[in-house]
Amino acid sequence: MNERTAVYVELFGEYDLSRKAEVEEILGTVPAESDAVVDLRAVTYVDSTFLQALATLRKRLPDSRITLSGANEHLKRILTLMSFDKMFEIGDCVGVATPDRRSSYKFE
Repeated sequence: MNERTAVYVELFGEYDLSRKAEVEEILGTVPAESDAVVDLRAVTYVDSTFLQALATLRKRLPDSRITLSGANEHLKRILTLMSFDKMFEIGDCVGVATPDRRSSYKFE
């Protein structure tokens, strides 16, 4: 059995058009053939450029398990309205990636 690597990406602050290149670079660090946990606990604002970056991640990793974790109620509502709950797992806690298989990326 071939185990997949789980990558942990922790995001902070506001993600809008002014940070488009940054969020694309951050999500671009997730290697192909790996699963990912995107920790949204400290994200305070997103616009459509952030949602597009998430959609691009899903398209690039169609067979990967990608969990969007820790989103506040407002962000969860946006993700659900945009049907991201059908493309991603949306959870309340971080911990899908086990410590012995986790690569950690933390961006501020």
